[in-house]
Amino acid sequence: MFGERLRALRKARGLSQEELGEMTQLGQSNISAWERGGRLPLPDGLIKLASFFNCTIDELLGFDANEKTEDLLFVEQKYLSLKEEDKEKVKIYIESLS
Repeated sequence: MFGERLRALRKARGLSQEELGEMTQLGQSNISAWERGGRLPLPDGLIKLASFFNCTIDELLGFDANEKTEDLLFVEQKYLSLKEEDKEKVKIYIESLS
């Protein structure tokens, strides 16, 4: 579960394992092992990842009652990376669809 969520979050940001490892100072080999389900990060690694992905540790570990699909994670991460003015454009566009 954790490995799948980590992979989805990483891919939603368009990052390779190496890039994520460098950006979080956790290393590519750790990212790879975690995504394969070999082991879980230590608490400091969980904190770094949750901070990087702007989510809670519970969400990262899959304890979120409202589990998000890979598509929703992708949209959320893209939206969060937008400038405020572009976020407003997205909101207006979404409202126009209903």
